[in-house]
Amino acid sequence: MLLSSAKSVRDNRISPDRTSPPSAPYARHTIRDLSPRLLGIHRAVLPAGDIEPTDLPELTKYLTRVHDHRLRAVISSVKDGGSAAFALLTGESTTGKTRAMYEAVAALAGDWPLIRPEDAEDLLRLLTKSTIQPRTVLWLNETQRFLYGPSGQRVARLLISLLDRASEVLVIGSMWEHPYLSEFLARGRFPDGHASVRDLLEGPATARIPVPPNFEPEQLGRLASDDPRLEAAAQASGEDGRLTQRLTGANELLDAYLHGGLFSPVEHALITAALDARRLGHHRPLPAVLLEAAADGYLTDRQRPGDPDWAVTALNNITSGVRTDGSRTDIRRTLTALTALRQRSGDLGAYYEPEDFLVQFALTGRWQVEPPRTLLEVLVRHADPQSARTVGFYLQGIDYYRDAARAFQRAVMTLGDAYSGSGLVEIIHQVDPASTADVSRWVVEQVSGGEGIGTLLETLKDTGADDARSTLLAHAAVIAADVDTWSSVSVLRALADEDHEAAEAFALRAPAAMTFDHPDTLWPFLTALTETRCASAAAALAARPDLVTFCEQVTLDDPEPLGFLLDGLYEAHAHEAVAALIVRDPGAHCRLTDASGVALLIQSLWYCAGPDVAFEWSGRFDPSAEVPEELAHIGALRTLHNLLARNPALEVDLEVGEGVGFLLEALHGIGADRAISQLLDRDLPYRVPFVAREPLGCYGFAHLLRAIEPLAAPPYWVLSSAPEGFNSFRDLDLLPETPFRTTFIRMVDRLAHAPTDDDWQVILLLDVLEAGDARDAIEDLCRCTAAEIPLTEPLIDSLLDKLRRLGQDAAADVLEQRLTEANLVRTPLGGFRHLSNIGDANIARLTFGLSADGRPADHWGWADICGHRSDTTPWPQP
Repeated sequence: MLLSSAKSVRDNRISPDRTSPPSAPYARHTIRDLSPRLLGIHRAVLPAGDIEPTDLPELTKYLTRVHDHRLRAVISSVKDGGSAAFALLTGESTTGKTRAMYEAVAALAGDWPLIRPEDAEDLLRLLTKSTIQPRTVLWLNETQRFLYGPSGQRVARLLISLLDRASEVLVIGSMWEHPYLSEFLARGRFPDGHASVRDLLEGPATARIPVPPNFEPEQLGRLASDDPRLEAAAQASGEDGRLTQRLTGANELLDAYLHGGLFSPVEHALITAALDARRLGHHRPLPAVLLEAAADGYLTDRQRPGDPDWAVTALNNITSGVRTDGSRTDIRRTLTALTALRQRSGDLGAYYEPEDFLVQFALTGRWQVEPPRTLLEVLVRHADPQSARTVGFYLQGIDYYRDAARAFQRAVMTLGDAYSGSGLVEIIHQVDPASTADVSRWVVEQVSGGEGIGTLLETLKDTGADDARSTLLAHAAVIAADVDTWSSVSVLRALADEDHEAAEAFALRAPAAMTFDHPDTLWPFLTALTETRCASAAAALAARPDLVTFCEQVTLDDPEPLGFLLDGLYEAHAHEAVAALIVRDPGAHCRLTDASGVALLIQSLWYCAGPDVAFEWSGRFDPSAEVPEELAHIGALRTLHNLLARNPALEVDLEVGEGVGFLLEALHGIGADRAISQLLDRDLPYRVPFVAREPLGCYGFAHLLRAIEPLAAPPYWVLSSAPEGFNSFRDLDLLPETPFRTTFIRMVDRLAHAPTDDDWQVILLLDVLEAGDARDAIEDLCRCTAAEIPLTEPLIDSLLDKLRRLGQDAAADVLEQRLTEANLVRTPLGGFRHLSNIGDANIARLTFGLSADGRPADHWGWADICGHRSDTTPWPQP
C-alpha cells in the first residue's frame, strides 16, 4: 500500500539506513517502532556549512507549548480508562502539528498499537470490517484526506459511532484551518455536503486544538541548544517567530518555486501540475505517466524537451534533490518539492506527492488560475472516483460540459454519488433535452445511499424528469436510515407536495435512525416537520427521552445552531427539551463573536419567552437591571438577560456586515437600546468592509445598509410632518434624531467610495439602493462601475442586465462599448467570450460547451457519453 503522506518517506536519501520498508497499516506496531518520518514529520533542514546528516540526531529538541498541554490532557483522559476521544490539531501548514502528535503519543501511549489507514476507503474497511480494540491509537495525520469526497460523510458517521461506544481508544489527527477546517464547518450552504463531517468535528468527543504558527519571544528564549539546525532557524525567524517553517525550509521552498532560481522549466511544470491536481480535488498520489501528460501543457514550444525520458529524469532530479551534474533541486539537502512513493523497494513506477506547504499556497494563490487542458484531460480520464465529483463541477463551471459529464458519470458509476448524478442530469438536459428521461433513469438506477438525494430530487423536478423523480422518491423513503439530515428534509418536503400520508410515514421512520450529537443533525428536520404539518411525527420525536438527554449535554459554545434548535423544539412542542436546554443558560456560555448567531439566539429566546411576556417587556430591555420578580420564573427571559449582560455588541466580529445587520434588527426588536448604542458606537460605516474575508459574508456592507435604512426612517406616523414622497436616501436632513440616523448618513456617504471592481458587490448595492429609490446614488454607482469594472468578472452579463433594468442606459452603453472593443460577445449560455476564439457562426454551438481546443464543441448528447464508458478508467493503484 502507499503511505498516507509524502512526508512519511521524505529524505530517505539522507539516511536510508534509518527507515525500514513500510509495514502493513494494521500491523501491531507502536509509535516507538516507527520512524518519525514514516508518520509524516518534516525533517529539519541542514544549516549552512559542511555538516553531514549523520552528525545530528534525527529530531531536533522539542519545546512544549500551550497546545501540547491540552493535547496531553486529552490523551491522559483516554489512557486512564476514559471514553474514546478525537484529538485534532489545527493550524497552518508546517507549524509542528504532526511533531506534537508524535511527542504526545510517544510520551503517554507509547506502548499502544498504532493503526495508520492509507485513505478514506482504507479507513472505511477498518471501521466496518475490523474491531478496534481498547488501548489503540488511530493515526489520521492530514485528516482532511479521510473526510473529503463521497466516502467522507460515511467515514465521519462511523467515527462518531466509534467515539460514542468505545473506551480507551485515541483518534488523533491534524488539519489546516484554512481551507479545510473552515470549509468543513461552514454553515448555510445547500446542499450541505459536509454535515456529518461537521458533526464529527464539533461533537462532544472531539477536541480541536489550534497550533499557533509562531513561537513567542519567551519561548524562543528557552530554545538554547547546541543543535545548529535550531540555532540557524531561530536566527532566521527574527521577530515573526516562525521557527518551524524555517526549521523545515518551507519558506525557502515556496520562495524558490515562486521566484525561480532552483527549478528548470520542466521541473517547475511537473511541480505545478501536481499542485493543480491537488487544488482541483485529487487527493491521491500521482503516477509519473500522468504527471508527464499533464505537465506538457505548462510548457511552451521552446521549453518542451526532446528526450523521451524527460519526465522520469526531471522527477528523479526533484525527488532526489540533486541532478546528474551535481546541481541541487532541494532546500539545503533536505526538503524537496515532490516526494516519491513506492510500494516496495525496487519498484520502477513511483507515485508522487507535492510538499504540503506548496499545496497550501496553491489552494489560495492559484485558485483563480485555469489549468491547461492537458491536466483537465488527465483528471477526467483517470481521476480517482473520490475526486471525480470535484473535477466534474470545476469543468462544468468553465464550460467543458462533455468532459464534466464524463467525470460525473464516473462518480455515479463507481460510487453511486447523487451529487454527481445531479450534475450529469443538468448537463444532458441542457445539451440533449430529448435524453433527459433516459439519463435521469440511468442515474436513479445507479445512485446508492442517501447523501445528495435531496439535491438530485430538486434537479429531477427542475428538468421535468417526473418518472425518475417518483422512482427515486420511493427509494429514498425506504432507505431513510441511510439519508443524511439535509437529504431527509428534501425527501420529506418532496413527499409532502405529493402525498401527505407518505410524508408522515417517512417522517415517523427517519428520526428513528437519527443520532442526536449536534444541533445541526436535528433542527432542520424539526423545522421541516412543522412546515409539512407532520404533527404525529413531531409529537413522536418530541417524546423521545434521548431528546431531553441531548439537550442536557449539547455544547453551548455556538449560538447559531442553538438558536435554530430552540426554534425547532419550540415549534414541535418539545417543551421538556426546551426547558432542559434553557435551564443550562446558553446565553451565559455561548460564543459572542458571531453576530448572526447571537442575533438568532436573541430572537429564539425572545420567542420562547412567549408572546405575552414579549409584549409586556418590549421596548424596555435593560440588561443592567434585574429581571422583574414577576417574570423571573421564565427561563428564556433570564438567559436572554444574561446574554445581553455580557455586552455582545462589544464583542461581535464586524467583518461580516450581514450578521451585524441581523443583530441590529434583533436588538431593536426587543428594545435593547443600550446594546444598540454600543454597537453603533463601533463606527460601523467604516469598520464593516465592502468585501470581507469570509466567503459566506463577503458582501456585508450592502446587507448592513439594507438593515439600517428602515431603522433610520421610522414608520410613517412618526414622520407625519414629513413631505409627501419622503425618501430616506435623498432627504437625509429630514430624518428624525434616532440612534441610527448618524450611522445611516455616514454609510450613504461611504457609497461614494464603493468598490467598482466586483460585479456581485455592485449588484447587491444596487439592489439596496433600488429598494430605497436612491436614484442619485444609483446613477453615480452605475456610471463609475460601467467605466471601471474589470471585464473578466464572471457576472458581467448579469450586471449589464441590471443596468438596463434600472434604466441606466448610458452606463450600460459604456459597458457594452468596452466589451465590444475587447472583442467580447455574449453567448447563448450567458457570460462573454472572445469572438476570436469562437467566430460569429459558432456562437450558437456554445450550447454544447467547449471542445479540447477551447472552441465550441460539436453536437453531442447522452448517447455519446453512455456509449464510451471505458475512456474514464483509473490508473492502477498499488
